[in-house]
Amino acid sequence: PVRCSHHVLDFYKKSISYFMPNKGQVWDPDTKRGNPTRSKDINNLIKKVKEIGDTAEGEQKKRKRESISTEATPLTIPPVPQ
Repeated sequence: PVRCSHHVLDFYKKSISYFMPNKGQVWDPDTKRGNPTRSKDINNLIKKVKEIGDTAEGEQKKRKRESISTEATPLTIPPVPQ
């Protein structure tokens, strides 16, 4: 999924599951019966998106930390016109 986080996918899954008449049944991919939100494929997709998002988020935080300098830069104050 592009431009989508695991939070959105979890929400969609929960929303669909709410209206499923067979919530307690496990999804059977052969007969396509049961609750599709309990599918291993769906859960693996959400897990993979979460891992990718966590990795990307970690890289962004690392880049931000590297860009912040620990040295103080001197400020140049322009002269005040008289």
